[in-house]
Amino acid sequence: MEESIRQAQAFAPWESELYFIEGRMKFSLGKKGKNPDILKQAAQAFLNHSHMSPSDPRPYFWLGNARLAQFELTNHQALLRQAKEAYQKAASKDPSNPEVKLQLGIVAFYSNNIREAIKEWENASYLAPKDKAPLKNLIVAYEKIGKTKRAQQLRQGLERLKD
Repeated sequence: MEESIRQAQAFAPWESELYFIEGRMKFSLGKKGKNPDILKQAAQAFLNHSHMSPSDPRPYFWLGNARLAQFELTNHQALLRQAKEAYQKAASKDPSNPEVKLQLGIVAFYSNNIREAIKEWENASYLAPKDKAPLKNLIVAYEKIGKTKRAQQLRQGLERLKD
């Protein structure tokens, strides 16, 4: 009996990683096929991984991605809230991850909270100064709130990155 318990405990990290791999595969299929049901299955796999490896930020980040992709297909506001919660958990476990900040900005932008989106994208840009995505998003956000001078400054910065 003790031997079977030890074997199960030894397998647990692999099982957890298999859930993560399953989630990534289903996420890719669901996103590519624009299928919210497959994205829901991906989200469940990431939840399973997060229960088995609660300190790992990856399943929370990818759960956020799955929920955000579902929201983009269905426009159900609850999915946007779930995406935000998942990204916040990922950020709490890995506060210096610029991808998480980028995604939190996208969620804020979809929620029409432009100031929050700008804050998150500024943080992402600070954490990954050579990444163009936060700058592109910041340009759109600043233009949306009428700060065209700041948007133009960022456009110039983006051009320098292309060189």
